[in-house]
Amino acid sequence: ISILNSFQECTLKQIMDQESEIVHDTQSLHSDMQTLVYENYNKFIAGTDTIRKMKNDFKKMEDEMDLLAKNMESITSFSEQISCTLQLKTCFTAVTSLGVKGDKLDVPCYFLINPPLVEPRLETPLVE
Repeated sequence: ISILNSFQECTLKQIMDQESEIVHDTQSLHSDMQTLVYENYNKFIAGTDTIRKMKNDFKKMEDEMDLLAKNMESITSFSEQISCTLQLKTCFTAVTSLGVKGDKLDVPCYFLINPPLVEPRLETPLVE
């Protein structure tokens, strides 16, 4: 209805000017839309790249955590070996200070000072 009123009430020049303005506005909106699509596409690509990088970083971090866990297990094992060695040396030092040679003992001191470590490997417990 508005268009029909424009045709009836406006001159041809006014209608042509209005049409030119509508074409210009349409082209401007189309250009704005293309710009928005381009910007959003670039954001999408950047987001995809960021996610890919994060995935790679997390994979590397997971591998490093696995390596760290293995190293910690190795350190724990070495620490236990060192502790056992020190306990044996302490035991044998105590035995030799009493004047008894370590090779004459029937039961090694290790079993006496470490029953929780030894008992799971024995059929009968050392102490009942």
